Amino acid sequence: MDMPNTWRIVLLGKTRVGKSSLANTIFEEAKFKINNLSDSENHSTTTETKSVYGSSITFIDTPGFFDPSRSEEEMKVEMGRCTTGCAPGPHAFLIVLKVEKYTEHNKEVISKVCEYFPEDALKYAVIVFTHGDQLPEGTTLEQYVKESGDLGDLVKTCGGRHHVVDNKYWKSHIADDRSNQVHVAALISTIDTLVKENKGGFYTEKKLQEVREQIPVIKLPSGTMSQEVDRPSGTMSQEVDIPPGTMSQEVDRPSGTMSQEVDRPSGTQEVPNTWRIVLLGKTRVGKSSLANTIFGEAKFKINNLSDSENHSTTTETKSVDGKSITFIDTPGFFDPSRSEEEMKVEMGRCTTGCAPGPHAFLIVLKVEKYTEHNKEVVSKVCEYFPEDALKYAVIVFTHGDQLPEGTTLEQYVKESGDLGDLVKTCGGRHHVVDNKYWKSHIADDRSNQVHVAALISTIDKLVKENKGGFYIEKKLQEVREQIEKEDKVLLSEYVMVESENMSEDGVVASGNMSGEEDGKQATSNVFEKPVDMEM
Repeated sequence: MDMPNTWRIVLLGKTRVGKSSLANTIFEEAKFKINNLSDSENHSTTTETKSVYGSSITFIDTPGFFDPSRSEEEMKVEMGRCTTGCAPGPHAFLIVLKVEKYTEHNKEVISKVCEYFPEDALKYAVIVFTHGDQLPEGTTLEQYVKESGDLGDLVKTCGGRHHVVDNKYWKSHIADDRSNQVHVAALISTIDTLVKENKGGFYTEKKLQEVREQIPVIKLPSGTMSQEVDRPSGTMSQEVDIPPGTMSQEVDRPSGTMSQEVDRPSGTQEVPNTWRIVLLGKTRVGKSSLANTIFGEAKFKINNLSDSENHSTTTETKSVDGKSITFIDTPGFFDPSRSEEEMKVEMGRCTTGCAPGPHAFLIVLKVEKYTEHNKEVVSKVCEYFPEDALKYAVIVFTHGDQLPEGTTLEQYVKESGDLGDLVKTCGGRHHVVDNKYWKSHIADDRSNQVHVAALISTIDKLVKENKGGFYIEKKLQEVREQIEKEDKVLLSEYVMVESENMSEDGVVASGNMSGEEDGKQATSNVFEKPVDMEM
């Protein structure tokens, strides 16, 4: 069989991994339209064709897996269309993944590939990682894959075929290990080898033929172009309008109450010089890195190759702009290493552990599409803490460099739907940083120095508005009362035992537990009991 001069390549991956941008990077022009402020990267299967390195390449860009605007049934039909639409079949699949922690959510992407296509499809697959600049300095792609557990097995199943690009930062034409020019050339070579090994053959299977025969004829609305299978580019299927997802209804919870730092006569309340701030957000949004950026040094340890950002609540303190700031860094929501019950207990510990209570919560979100998964973060905050907690909250966006050129933070928030409502609920308090790229000391809109100063000012204003008060709520007070009650029980038992051990000359035998140990034991006893953290 002669080697084909035209390659048909299907792009697969979850929403927002950069499939369209990858194709544009390979094409060296923006053939695929990128909507930076839409909830979904691509609502329907689209194709574009261009000659690259002497071969005519047709990319079939598919809707992202877990697209919030599309049901599972619609996705199955769309995956059928993506292969039938590039008849007689694709020469290769590019499975697109971000350089990030390889979590359960990433594994689900592969499960979806295997669900929509037989295992043989992986014999035609190449793994392509985007956001290559997120590779830690000095870490090779091979090392990243090796240290990411099951990811190595996936690469092995795909014949070891894997490459990396960065659609945004690796645009240099200098031939080094962080240049798209180098990595795209290597990727094209891999695809060429793959096609030759398959003797020019393409992916097809029995089920594919059955799907072709069973695809129903869909009547499109008047004025809509019908599907053209043989065209080299353009939209291949009608976009389906699906009502946007809504956040689950918030249940009524006990209201939080503000407790003053120190009891003083009205009008003489002093603002504390020490702030206790709790960091909240899902795993890998950059909570620890945000604290380090504000501190100006790496106080929190960052594990770039672990599945979980932070396995337990940790605290660090440093003086910043004349204020002593204690950050309480919590485990990320949806942490694959921790059960929901463990998370509830940990959230209880994060507030009781910074007694008498935090002055502020920083809800940390990435600059990215505000999807259902992001909304669940806010739902978790409202689940673990009463609504009044948001009166003490500031929204901080990380990965600020992902803001499209010329787009302000206000515009991004405004165009992200429900995100604007969240910011409004938090009193309009929102800021942005980039823990990796905005390290310049030049005072411009892409400098952490500028944005951190503004964030500190916002927190200072928030603390002053609350007259130095901190967040405390009914359930938290109940936990403290349980600890005090447990402490009294232990003390009573201690006195009883010591009375029995009193010597004949009236001297009490030395005790076995100090007051400090007694208090720790009381706290431990309370947390070992089932704690109802439902607010």
